[in-house]
Amino acid sequence: LTSSKQGPKLLRFKEIKLPANVLGLGKVQDSKSLERILSPLKKDFNLKMVNIVLPAGALPEVESYRVAFLNSGISIKSFEPEAQAIFRLVNGKKTEETFMIINLNSKESDIAIISNGVIRFNSTLEFGGEKITSALAEMLQVSELEAEKIKKEYGFRHNMEHADIFKIISTAVTAVSSVGRATHLH
Repeated sequence: LTSSKQGPKLLRFKEIKLPANVLGLGKVQDSKSLERILSPLKKDFNLKMVNIVLPAGALPEVESYRVAFLNSGISIKSFEPEAQAIFRLVNGKKTEETFMIINLNSKESDIAIISNGVIRFNSTLEFGGEKITSALAEMLQVSELEAEKIKKEYGFRHNMEHADIFKIISTAVTAVSSVGRATHLH
């Protein structure tokens, strides 16, 4: 299971868009609907076992996933925090270094501090891309729709022509990063 711009999706051989009400806030909201989606996958792809990556706030909700998959006849091999999966995919090697991973979603941000390959801190903040869009809209005095287009087009590209956009976006993300560091220190 993964999230995307279009909402939560189940990935395995092909991408399947899940209805919006199936998953929410990291938890299975409608287990019967998820079971109806999973059962044909088990049959069509001979799906027997899965690894599930969950955002930081969803880890206490593993039982809702376990029940839905169990009722569909699919075993869960492991639950892995999303930050650990990102770290493993990006870094790929054992290291003694310390990293901060910020996974910026539309409504919230997951922050993880990983040291020696182990998550030492993992939290979700109520700050996401929508707030960056709002900040851009306010600072540039444009509509939210126009600000979203600007954010997607320029993002973190730093050049003199769009230095103002880079500054607004980087200031917002720095604020998220600072909160993560401050929380880790306390």
